[in-house]
Amino acid sequence: LTNIKIDQLLSKDRASSKIMSDSAGIHETDLNPSYAPTRKRSKQIFACLLKPLMFGVTLSLGLLLIVVSIVLVAVFPSVFRSRIASSMPLVNGSFTFKAWNSPSTPIYMQFWLFNITNPQEFLAGGKPLLNDVGPFTYQERRVKSGVEFNSNGSVLRYQQSTFYHFRRDLSCCWEDTNVKTLNLMYVGLTHKMQYSSIHWKTIANNLLRSGKHRLVMTRPAKQILWGYHDLLLKTMQPIARLAGATLKSELGLFADKNGSLGDPYQIRTGAGDVNRLGEILTWKGLDRLLHWNSSQANMINGTDGAMFPPFVSRSDLLYLFSSDICRSIYLKYRGDVMLHNTVPLYRFQAPAEMFMNATLNPSNRGFCLDGRCLDSGVLNISACADGAPILMSQPHFYQAAAQYQDALGGLSPGPEFDTVLDVEPNTGLVMRAAKRLQINMAVTPSRQFADLQNLNSTLIMPLAWLNESACLDPESAEKFRAGVLQPRDTVARVQWSLLAIGFLLCGLAVLCLGFKCRRRYLRQRAGPRSLRLCAGKASFASTSSTASPCKRGSLVANPGNGLVGNGSHGGDRDDNTAAATLLPSASASASAAADAASQPLDDEAETAETVIGAGA
Repeated sequence: LTNIKIDQLLSKDRASSKIMSDSAGIHETDLNPSYAPTRKRSKQIFACLLKPLMFGVTLSLGLLLIVVSIVLVAVFPSVFRSRIASSMPLVNGSFTFKAWNSPSTPIYMQFWLFNITNPQEFLAGGKPLLNDVGPFTYQERRVKSGVEFNSNGSVLRYQQSTFYHFRRDLSCCWEDTNVKTLNLMYVGLTHKMQYSSIHWKTIANNLLRSGKHRLVMTRPAKQILWGYHDLLLKTMQPIARLAGATLKSELGLFADKNGSLGDPYQIRTGAGDVNRLGEILTWKGLDRLLHWNSSQANMINGTDGAMFPPFVSRSDLLYLFSSDICRSIYLKYRGDVMLHNTVPLYRFQAPAEMFMNATLNPSNRGFCLDGRCLDSGVLNISACADGAPILMSQPHFYQAAAQYQDALGGLSPGPEFDTVLDVEPNTGLVMRAAKRLQINMAVTPSRQFADLQNLNSTLIMPLAWLNESACLDPESAEKFRAGVLQPRDTVARVQWSLLAIGFLLCGLAVLCLGFKCRRRYLRQRAGPRSLRLCAGKASFASTSSTASPCKRGSLVANPGNGLVGNGSHGGDRDDNTAAATLLPSASASASAAADAASQPLDDEAETAETVIGAGA
């Protein structure tokens, strides 16, 4: 009977323990892992192995991506520069050489001729009033000839012929439009005679009168630009030959430019040193000029302006030699621009100090001829223009001294007359350019010539201004972007994306590790306060409302629930021993749950003790 009561009591206690375990989220299989199904245990083992594996893989992958991105950041710019440097030299058969030798980009030359609207008042000593007529637009066709390389391919010799084809669709009017301008023959001859004796001046004056030459002439634009035959010039040619001089057969601003063979050049190809690509070595067989007054002014620096060495920076000064003004100039960075919203370019312009007079910029003193320095904004090039009184400036005397602008009417100088070069910084190629110059003649007063007697002072009179421009077409710009810039940009995006993903993965791995360590720390910290005894098939827990839920796999001891046999008869000792064998000893776990020692025995424990005592 006693054994039956004990079995009933144990069954009832197990049921009560199960109810409490379910309410705490604990299952019987958690209290005794031997009851867990094999599949569930396999999943638990796999999960335990998978968690550290995933942590290691995530961290390793993140570190790998970071290393790859750092390598790309460090190595790819050098690879990109190396590819550019190897493809830029003017080597026979290369893409750069083909583009240089036969440029496909259309180049236009536009002219505006200054028309004198008050010629009579001007000849009487009044202020000349001007208006510019144009543009007269011509499309250039450049043909290079005599192209030769030296033995190692580092130097290239060539000459260039330029043909100008009139484009009526891009012009204001036809070439036969009449323009009132200065008489080139009259101004040139009187300039030659200004330091001659009175005898030669009288002869020259008679020649001008016999040919009915006046200071102002009216001619078609085509003749003013490309030349015309002058009867006086034809008459003077025998006299010039006797004096050992040579006169041109035609007069015109560009009489010897259309289709004629240009001056010979020697340039560096960039082979062996791409930083000297396009650098001019000689012009007309000379490695330096001869007509200026200082060695610095006579230097031939830079390229011809068609290309520059690659890898241009914003702080660079771009040097170029212009045969139109017989000197070297330099350009400074002015800002970033976009070509057809496709290719980013650096814009370079001629700085204001380059046009200053010798007082404001002493380095320009070398460009003063015969000890006479002009004011800011005007350059005397008569020394390389066969002695003709030709002066160059920017259109409408932009950035020139006020005296040149005030002496004339009808001018409107502004920044739109700047010379600009838009350079692709990686390759140094000029993808958009506009060279703007003004051609002037100096008219000097003279009492020996009737039309010069009323002038008060030397007048710098503009004849024409030009705009030579070129721009890469949208299709070619897109090809350049797709072939050069897009691969570079793609690699840049990939390398930074890899770096970001790598840091993200490493951050996630470290974050997960931190959460895991925190959870373990909190579990260890809460363990001693919630330790319970859950052992075997018998589990006794206090039914007190203050009891904590049983953690999975934890052991809880409650001394208030301990079952103690107090048999006083020897014959009853075996029954107590059997009961003690079936029930866990309260005293064995008393030290682990000292905080619950004061809790009273519950009803079922008291019943068990009573039954055991009765059996004894």
